[in-house]
Amino acid sequence: MKNIQLLLDDDEYAVIAAAAEEQNLPVLAYIRRLLLGEKDEFVHAYEEALRRVEALPPGTVFTLKTLFGADWTMRRGTKLTLGKAFYEQFKENPDEERDKN
Repeated sequence: MKNIQLLLDDDEYAVIAAAAEEQNLPVLAYIRRLLLGEKDEFVHAYEEALRRVEALPPGTVFTLKTLFGADWTMRRGTKLTLGKAFYEQFKENPDEERDKN
């Protein structure tokens, strides 16, 4: 797996973060979608995870692996990135995530 680093000033980051929020995506997923388009496995997995979480009864405890069940077949890098994105989303918006779950 390769790593790409992009340095932005605060104003540039704010523009990207606002656009990502508008599409209900983490910044990483938004940038990946811009670069890779519809071919990005991570963005599809993230959107599917959100759909599945929203379908859970309130208070349900889950892991991403149990959330996907037999569909947990994506590449290892996608799984790791998805886990990190969910963790970061929860860390940034803990009350919002608790209200959904």
